[in-house]
Amino acid sequence: MTMATAPSIPAKIAPRPNPPDDLQASGRELWATIIGDLAEGWELDARELHLLRRAFRCADEIAALEVSIDRGEGRGHAVRGAA
Repeated sequence: MTMATAPSIPAKIAPRPNPPDDLQASGRELWATIIGDLAEGWELDARELHLLRRAFRCADEIAALEVSIDRGEGRGHAVRGAA
């Protein structure tokens, strides 16, 4: 006696989310690295996407601050005084 098996139904794979429109180069690079590294079939929930979007924007802010410092514009960001 053999048991009939249910026909296999292909799993619906969620499309990878697009990066937010306001990301700059550093944020987009980080987005591509992290989102691109997700295993097939993995989905991120709203909380995870929210935290990642904040992290990607932080990457952009850090890159902008580094450019500012490299140009010598960062003097206003430092506090002089007791060491």
